[in-house]
Amino acid sequence: MTTSQFKKSGRGALAAASVIAAASTPSAQADQEQFLADIKSGDPQKQLAAWKIADKQEPGVIAPLAKLLDSDDMSVQKTAAQSLMEIVHSVGKEKESAARKAVTNHLLNLLKEDSTVIQTFALRALSLTANADSIPYIAPYMSREDLREEAVFCLERIPDAEADKALINALEKAPEDFKPRIIAALGHRKTEEAAPVIEEYMQSSNLDLAMAAVKAIGRIGVMPETDPPEFDSLNYRQKKILIDSALRFCDAQIQKGKLEFPGRMLVGLLNNDDEEIEEHYICAAIISASKMDFPEAAASIIKQLNRPLYIVRDTAKKTLIAMEGNSVEPALKEALNNAGEETKKTLQEILEKRKA
Repeated sequence: MTTSQFKKSGRGALAAASVIAAASTPSAQADQEQFLADIKSGDPQKQLAAWKIADKQEPGVIAPLAKLLDSDDMSVQKTAAQSLMEIVHSVGKEKESAARKAVTNHLLNLLKEDSTVIQTFALRALSLTANADSIPYIAPYMSREDLREEAVFCLERIPDAEADKALINALEKAPEDFKPRIIAALGHRKTEEAAPVIEEYMQSSNLDLAMAAVKAIGRIGVMPETDPPEFDSLNYRQKKILIDSALRFCDAQIQKGKLEFPGRMLVGLLNNDDEEIEEHYICAAIISASKMDFPEAAASIIKQLNRPLYIVRDTAKKTLIAMEGNSVEPALKEALNNAGEETKKTLQEILEKRKA
């Protein structure tokens, strides 16, 4: 839908907003005019008083209030924005409530304004109230360079499958510099349907785009058919992204009951004696491995009791004390038989605390 088509549309959700606005009584109209006058006054006391009753205003006040976002007076801009958000928050979380629908319709009408400031505010507010019916009006703004970030943020927060479809469709058409942002949104939404499309970018020659895809697949947790970039081809920051994403992927797989890949990866990482592996990654791997009930996982965590870094040893100790499953107790007792004096004391303490 183009902007011109949007402006001509008088049907559906947008038409409903006009009906609601027309239903205002003369008394309500007078109250609205006083409310707006107090905000425009520049008087801090009047502006504060107006803000306090913003959530009591009828939705029809949204359009004239939004125009004040373009005011030259910063106090008017600020009070208008705060009052609009009070109105938005006042409708609650019930998707089907009449108040929420009315506010959403008026916010959609703001997208027709010629002011980028007003359109930006509308998209941010719609991220809190919009539903599937609103998506056809929001999605076209992903093609506008000045509003595309706001449009993606808005769609990212709408908990409807239609938002996933809109983001996937936009990804295929988006310029390369904006694809990472759309991919990130799909990753945060954990949209499994997007995984086959996203993983195609993991081998992109544009490593920023490739790493965005790696991060998203890590969050989604669907096993890709495409490999990530070669580890040695990455810079320090990208290597950290790859490791972090792999750990997230393991957690997602474990939550789905798929333990083969996490088992291999986590045990391999914990059995790696490379002292250059940063401690927070080792600690994260310990916690993830503790969710898998098999001997190799328990044994790999026990091995961390000998690491030189205190935070790793302490994380392993606390994890082994709390760890559930049938494999951890035998693994601890076996390790006790072969441990040195210091480690033996720690293992005995762990076993004692597990009994408590």
